[in-house]
Amino acid sequence: MVGQPRRGFTVLEIVLVMAILVITTALAIPVMDHMMASDKLNASLDMTRSRLSDMRALAKENGQDYKLVIQENSEAFQYGPAEAMTGGADTSVSDHLPGGAVFKCAKIIDSEGTDMPTNEIVIRPNGSCPSDYEIWFTDASGASMVLKVTGTTGMVSSLQP
Repeated sequence: MVGQPRRGFTVLEIVLVMAILVITTALAIPVMDHMMASDKLNASLDMTRSRLSDMRALAKENGQDYKLVIQENSEAFQYGPAEAMTGGADTSVSDHLPGGAVFKCAKIIDSEGTDMPTNEIVIRPNGSCPSDYEIWFTDASGASMVLKVTGTTGMVSSLQP
């Protein structure tokens, strides 16, 4: 019996392997949550950037101002022809950000760099905006990201605050 190899694992070896797996999983979960929250924030920026691009194309095509209206501290927003959203036949579209992120606020940035709160972003038929805008997003962890809309060109870029 002395020279025969073992045919299995002892209970102690199995318990040690299980303990290592549990500890590794416990350490990985917070990292994965943070990575997924960042992805949701990026998805919200991408969705809003896409809607702004759609609005820019529609404003040029239809020859009228288009407006994006956000609800602060909410996932909800609405976009459509500015005229329709201010009393005309409502042809606007209501939508919401992907889960996990909300609009923190929107600001008009004037030529001197000062900002004023707003909840409306307007795009003109020539593709420009009346002024520069910043749209702030946040998630449950408190992370924030910003979309900047340049007034003269209507171009949209993302910033890290």
